[in-house]
Amino acid sequence: MASISYLRPYRTGELGGAREQSTAASIVRVVIAGGSLPEMEVPSGSLDPKQQSMVERPLRDLDLLLTQLAAALPVDLMPGAGDPTNHALPQQPLHPCMFTEAARYTVGRGRGARTLMSWYLLHHT
Repeated sequence: MASISYLRPYRTGELGGAREQSTAASIVRVVIAGGSLPEMEVPSGSLDPKQQSMVERPLRDLDLLLTQLAAALPVDLMPGAGDPTNHALPQQPLHPCMFTEAARYTVGRGRGARTLMSWYLLHHT
């Protein structure tokens, strides 16, 4: 998660020289392909406040990051093997209610954060 936190300042031109800023300006969409949340064992039953905080903290951090990114460009969040989705295949998207702040940005306005399963065709120029 630490390395992805550099994406926002990179994308906004706060990091790097003129060449990096030019490259960053050409980013039109961010796809986070799994591994966005750390794997953790969640105890069954009710959680004490410390355990609840340990479970909630990574979600809040990811929500903040998605909010910052979605304010500038579209963000697609795909679940990975350790992300909290069901174990059925095909794997289901992360539920948008987990990201209350990022959910304010809608895809219909041309930007936003969305959780999904998708096929991507990448074009390299």
